[in-house]
Amino acid sequence: MCFAEPGQVVSTDGSMARVATSFGEIDVSLAVLSARGEQVAAGDWIIAALGLALEAVTEQEGRGLLDEQRAVLQLGACETEPGGVRADVH
Repeated sequence: MCFAEPGQVVSTDGSMARVATSFGEIDVSLAVLSARGEQVAAGDWIIAALGLALEAVTEQEGRGLLDEQRAVLQLGACETEPGGVRADVH
């Protein structure tokens, strides 16, 4: 199933971030990272799921995860639908 996705922070206001992902730009809460004392800024990479930034990652990790995600999408394991991602079991 495909729930989490890597992305690069485009902008942040401290509590929310706009993140560029392979599915377009999304808004995510930074509450989880803030609770750990972590901060992100424009240009940083994160893993986002269900509207939350879950983990900050390096650019290399983020780009590597994007490559893996593209490979999974080519296999048809996940398909995009309006409003999000649909997970299929094959």
